[in-house]
Amino acid sequence: MIFISVLTLVLLVLSVSPSVRLESASSGWRTPARAEPDPEPYVCPVDGKPVTNADQSLLGVPLNQYAAPLGGEGNFNDATRTVVEKLAEANVHYVRRGLHWHVLEPQPLPTYCHISDRYCWEIYDQMITDLKNLGFEPVITLGGVPEWASTAPDVDNDGNGRRDDYAAYPPVDIEDWENFVRAVVKRYGHGPNGRRQVRNWEIWNEPDIDQFFKGTADDYLELLNTSYDVIKEVDLEAKVWGPTTIYFLDRLDDWMAPREKYPFTQMVIENGQIDVFSVHVYANIEESYNQIKELRGILDSTPNKNGIPIAITETNVVINDLCYDDISEEEQARMLTERYYCLANAGAKSVFWWQPADSETCTDTPDDNKRWCCFDGVRKNGLFRTDLSLKPAYYALKEIGAYLNPLLPGDANGDGVVGGTDLELLKGDYLGTPEHNTDFNSDGRVDSEDFAILQANYSQ
Repeated sequence: MIFISVLTLVLLVLSVSPSVRLESASSGWRTPARAEPDPEPYVCPVDGKPVTNADQSLLGVPLNQYAAPLGGEGNFNDATRTVVEKLAEANVHYVRRGLHWHVLEPQPLPTYCHISDRYCWEIYDQMITDLKNLGFEPVITLGGVPEWASTAPDVDNDGNGRRDDYAAYPPVDIEDWENFVRAVVKRYGHGPNGRRQVRNWEIWNEPDIDQFFKGTADDYLELLNTSYDVIKEVDLEAKVWGPTTIYFLDRLDDWMAPREKYPFTQMVIENGQIDVFSVHVYANIEESYNQIKELRGILDSTPNKNGIPIAITETNVVINDLCYDDISEEEQARMLTERYYCLANAGAKSVFWWQPADSETCTDTPDDNKRWCCFDGVRKNGLFRTDLSLKPAYYALKEIGAYLNPLLPGDANGDGVVGGTDLELLKGDYLGTPEHNTDFNSDGRVDSEDFAILQANYSQ
């Protein structure tokens, strides 16, 4: 009742006040899709059931692609900017992008990047601003230990007198990792004096793969839980994602889930502190569906993980013998559509298609090239061709964005609940420069009608 009274007063004031115009489309503002769902829901071919429980938050794309034509670490090059603008047109909700400690703080010295600051913020600032201005909810993957903080052995492994894999090792001192996480969340998060640009933080990428993490499952659990505590200390409403594993089921003889890799996932299920359970799925659609169905059951039978959202932050059909050069671009588009919808039916809240663009990252090994869809020197599993022309898969993604149920009206932060945080975001956009998805009726302004929409959907 207190909320209603306060909001009613706010509405009375707003009714005689001028509205706030949103930035024009040319400045990068993108409001969520408000398309009406198709009266004939898509039917998943795996379970024969229509897809009725998915909303715009299903649609994600990872941008952790550093091979040509897309750019490297940090701020976008022209090609990457072109890609993200087209993803915004497709109403993609989440974009996943890495932010690495060894890049942000290569030396623990204030003079390395700035006289007064030890962090090289200029490498990432524009990237994160661009993502928010285009209307995405960024999912920022934290990882990468700098050489000065790494437990990597002091042994040459690349023939030039130094190691080149130090970033994959755990830190010597967990407090150094804490300081990195705290600094990043303070700058980009929604805490006091933060830029209010990021609320979703994923801890590491595929820690169960030696290429990406050379620590133990215990080491990863410490990183995850330490990160959770620090992130919540700075921004209580932030969401922590993990474990981002690829081997997330307990299998004895299954190469897709070898038993020795399962502890990375098992320890997080039992003792990990997370808000979103993120995994990577690379298998045919039937096996992918069954894996997520099984994972959903495991989580729901675990007291502190019951009901936790599942996010598949990387998926594709490319694995083992599933990719052949006679698969057409049209067939790839069909596979993309069934993957998003069927994985939603299996229990996933969000699905991210890897990779954004075809890339010239093939090897000289025929088996590897077949496994990763490499033909004629190009890995052909993206939404865009190497010249950034649009593939049928992109248009399939855009169709999904138009079909999905719109986000809950009044849910400015996309967390599935309309509450006090959404009211604060709406008030901030009304009184200042609009920065969030608070134009709930998509009329190009933030005004009393948007407050009324939030009031009608407010969770008492």
